[in-house]
Amino acid sequence: MSTLLFLTLIFLDTVKAETPQIFTFEQHEPIEFTVQYEEPDGFTLFMIDWQIINISQGPRARGREYDNGNTFAIWAAPGEYEVQMLLIFKMGDEGRKEKKYYNLTVLGARPPPPEFKVTKAVVIADSPVSPHVPAARSEIGSIELRITDSTPKTGTGTVPLDLKPALDAASGVGYSRILVLLNDNTVLKIMPLPETTEALVEAITK
Repeated sequence: MSTLLFLTLIFLDTVKAETPQIFTFEQHEPIEFTVQYEEPDGFTLFMIDWQIINISQGPRARGREYDNGNTFAIWAAPGEYEVQMLLIFKMGDEGRKEKKYYNLTVLGARPPPPEFKVTKAVVIADSPVSPHVPAARSEIGSIELRITDSTPKTGTGTVPLDLKPALDAASGVGYSRILVLLNDNTVLKIMPLPETTEALVEAITK
């Protein structure tokens, strides 16, 4: 038979944010952070929690705790990161928190930013479009082509979710007929609707 223990701490202090320390490592150099702290009078260390946040484009870093959280090892591609260490101290049912920040730079060539390809093209027009627009469907492969007015509604009176990013992006744009290019729900480009099938296909696929 197992027993679950629930511990509630009443925190006396808010999280303390210090000026970040700055560290720089060469690519492939081992990266390890070790806990350094002083226990407040009467308090003992209760928990250590580490996080690493990628603040530059590229692959995410990975971190792993060792020695009951006293050491934090990091594997990271070249780029800039923020390392956060949260210390929780306790005395009876009272708790105190301290948070430290470290700015980490790994040197070397940074990975190129991710390439976003067009997966959906949305044509927005409040008057009928010419046949050259639907004719483009046979020339753009797997890219989805949607044609809509500026105020479409579903059967329940709401804006279709798959069109909302394009409609929001096009709101207030001063074109009478608009082409919005997206990668899934991320808007990549907004432009006036090309006037020929050839120009429309080029705009979507180039």
